[in-house]
Amino acid sequence: MSGTAEWLGIVEAAELLNVRIGEWHDFGYLNPPAPGCKSIPPLGERSAEAIKGGHCAVEVIDEIIAELHSVRDQLVTEMRTDEDIRAARVDAMLAGDRTGRAAQARPEWLYGSGCCERWTPEDGCPQHTGRPAMSLKARELDRPGEAGGAR
Repeated sequence: MSGTAEWLGIVEAAELLNVRIGEWHDFGYLNPPAPGCKSIPPLGERSAEAIKGGHCAVEVIDEIIAELHSVRDQLVTEMRTDEDIRAARVDAMLAGDRTGRAAQARPEWLYGSGCCERWTPEDGCPQHTGRPAMSLKARELDRPGEAGGAR
């Protein structure tokens, strides 16, 4: 921005723009509030400082627009990425099984394969034992002091 090293932010840019437009108006009033206050000079009669302020105001406006485009591009990119991630998650969930529940990743070494189709690690199989089941390796890890168990 004119007179600054880098982008300040939208609020600061708006404040700077307000000052630059004030310079363009030669710090006059459209309707002077008191007799001692000067009015805005007519076009063609502005000072060199007012003209410089007008050019600086245009530069600030251009920089605000460029920054807004950059913010907009970033936001649109993030929204599209978020949408893609959500769509992939929904696709995976729907592909998991016909009821729409995603197939849970169950490590074979921990749970084994179960006794039948109804078996789950959480509930076991109500038809056979009604209790959650463990694989042999999980049982070994659960029994400290026995051969092969945790110590």
